Amino acid sequence: MADSFNLLTEPWIPVIYADGSVAEVGIKDVFADAHDIQELACDLPTVNVAIFRTLLAILRRSVDEDMAEDSDYWAELWENDTLPMEAITDYLDSVSDRFDLLDPKKPFLQTPGLRNAKGVWNGLGQIIADSPKEDALFVQSDPNTELSYAKAAQWLIHTQNFDYSGIKSGAVGDSRVKGGKGYPIGIGWLGWLGCTIIKGKNLKETLLLNYVSPQFFECEPGSDLPVWEEAPLTSAIRKNAHVNGQIGLCTWPQRRILLHNNGSAIDKVLVCNGDPIDYLSQYDNETMTPWRYSDPQSKKAKRHIYMPKTLNPGEALWRGLNSLLPQGQTGGYVTIEQRNSKDKLPSAMPPHTIMQLAERIGDPLPKDFRITVDVTSMIYGAQSAVYSTVAHDSLTFPGLLAIIDEGEELRDIAERAVERAMTAAKELGKFAADVRRCEINSKESPEAAANKARAAAYALIDQRFREWLSKLSISQADAQQQLQEWTDWLRDTMLTEGRRIAHEASPAAWTGRKISNPNGSETIYSIGQVEVWFRGRIYKALPQAQPPTSEGE
Repeated sequence: MADSFNLLTEPWIPVIYADGSVAEVGIKDVFADAHDIQELACDLPTVNVAIFRTLLAILRRSVDEDMAEDSDYWAELWENDTLPMEAITDYLDSVSDRFDLLDPKKPFLQTPGLRNAKGVWNGLGQIIADSPKEDALFVQSDPNTELSYAKAAQWLIHTQNFDYSGIKSGAVGDSRVKGGKGYPIGIGWLGWLGCTIIKGKNLKETLLLNYVSPQFFECEPGSDLPVWEEAPLTSAIRKNAHVNGQIGLCTWPQRRILLHNNGSAIDKVLVCNGDPIDYLSQYDNETMTPWRYSDPQSKKAKRHIYMPKTLNPGEALWRGLNSLLPQGQTGGYVTIEQRNSKDKLPSAMPPHTIMQLAERIGDPLPKDFRITVDVTSMIYGAQSAVYSTVAHDSLTFPGLLAIIDEGEELRDIAERAVERAMTAAKELGKFAADVRRCEINSKESPEAAANKARAAAYALIDQRFREWLSKLSISQADAQQQLQEWTDWLRDTMLTEGRRIAHEASPAAWTGRKISNPNGSETIYSIGQVEVWFRGRIYKALPQAQPPTSEGE
């Protein structure tokens, strides 16, 4: 009968090595092999994110003290072939007793002795995000099958970070319980985020690229602790529980959980409410998400509130490029009315990790360093009480874009490229709608035709833009030329698509018809007419290069 499963040494984290081989390893081996591991390889991107943040908390506790004392220490770690294993091993050995998944007195991320008034357990569907349940969009795992200790550890960390809201089992000893129920305290903290991980060539680089120096955080040294350095959890809310920095957020126990060990596997679980989190006040603590200005929350709180920005499902990450970068010339701002003045604030703010990395470009990172980001969001269903789907996307761009002053002109070029792509798709949709208006009794509405055409445009644009952005030159002159080449491609592609849409129209559309306007006038819609309008709008939105002028002009 198994009565111990220490996550430091037992294999439980799926990884892909540089040679393509896949294995499960323990925490110590993850760090020891980080230079040879390409990435984590769990079932869902959200599980990868949750485990990665656990590893990042361990790295920070291992090196924060040295990093605070030596401003060049990060560069030294970056140049080294491996992570500082002596410091990491010393730290893990000091807390090894808190990483045993099955320990009866202090089980990892769990609450020993947790129970409800009826003494019943929940099924494993409470923690398996891709198990069948009402409104589930993705189904892979059977919640009636026992979980190995390795799988249970993965879903345990995932639940603490991404759990859905709704009524939970009421824990004995929790003063908030009413009628045996724990009423909603919200989704897990990571459920609010567009979880952003900057990717390196291997896991060692990825960990360092997402490391933000201790000087960024305003907390007292040693006050930002992971939950495994706190007293073992009880069913009650921790007294004076307060987020002091990124480490606390990475390990925040928003649920009280206990896994049931039948001797060879985990067969049941109990999930109750844990410590609530102030989701309006984490801008200075959370480093791994873009942010958006919230006017309603700001007015309510009477202070400026930036909320985490999630990744919209079905919308490519590049369409929100400005949320990953400092605001450029085309970036959005909000004007805030104060007593006798107006404040102009960015409508979006990039992840702190990207801004920290921008400070390292040029020294020790090369000037032409390219940033690759992986962004993941959990999307919830009705009342955030069920999982719906996982949104996930990646993007590569020149690191110079993230430098506030030096990268402003290049950032403006990149943002204009995004703006032109979105305008091109919008204009194609408008043309498709107009073509439908040319037809009498069309089976497809103008709105449906517009949506279909925009989707087709984005399908053509998507991969091409990703390649364009990843190869964008850091030379201002070359980047301007690349912008024009991108504009020319967009214009030619949209005109070609327009001809296809016109060709597919019925013969009656060429004759056209009159449509009454709100002011009482009439407009004739025919293929020839709407195509003239379309071409005019396209050439205005996607201008051709201006011919060079002679010296005498």
